[in-house]
Amino acid sequence: MRKLLAATVAIASCLLLADLSFAAAPSTASTQPIGKKLPKFRESGHLDQLMELRVAVAETELDDDLRKNVNELIDQTQQKILALVSQEESSPTDKNARAGAMQALIARFQPALREIGLERTAAAERLTKKHNVLSQEIRLVNDGEAAVFQLADKLDLSDEQREKMKVAIKPLKKENAEWLPPMERATADWLDRRKRLLDVFTDEQKQKWTQLVQEQLDEQRRQSAPLPPANVGPPKP
Repeated sequence: MRKLLAATVAIASCLLLADLSFAAAPSTASTQPIGKKLPKFRESGHLDQLMELRVAVAETELDDDLRKNVNELIDQTQQKILALVSQEESSPTDKNARAGAMQALIARFQPALREIGLERTAAAERLTKKHNVLSQEIRLVNDGEAAVFQLADKLDLSDEQREKMKVAIKPLKKENAEWLPPMERATADWLDRRKRLLDVFTDEQKQKWTQLVQEQLDEQRRQSAPLPPANVGPPKP
């Protein structure tokens, strides 16, 4: 499961400012079972990424029209993905053609974001930052109690808050999510646990938590950055 999550986050680095992901919550227009063959047909988690992106959009300060346009693009893209999956369910032949159509659909997403004005703008930067923090919070929730409290212990938590947090980050079975394929079901669970965790914090603690998560992200990036080439030549006079 953690390998699947890592793959999802890796895809999240390709849009806009090289960080904003193809991610967010499923459209209300598409809440019917889409079949057991979806995970085999879908090589990467496009629907779960859309689930993440929608949450990031909802939590980011954006112009109302821009927010509406981004959500409409997410809806349209999801519906097209589901249509391709439905074709796979009803007619499993010509799979390569449908896979090509899926790749073309995903490739179209970034230019569509540009067309609605979401590229290298202040709004794009805010959304990128929000989504990066959200993805990191999902990783923390997925890693469990120890990972969450490693940061949360810096928030001056009350004993009551600590107990509530332990309950909040435990997975809960949701009957209305059973129709989702495994990766999307896991993402829905992670997003729900993240929300329950944040609901435990005060407003001041939420701000501090976001800062701590961002600092953790920055440190991870510094550690993963390639080292400069070694100077193997003779010393300069």
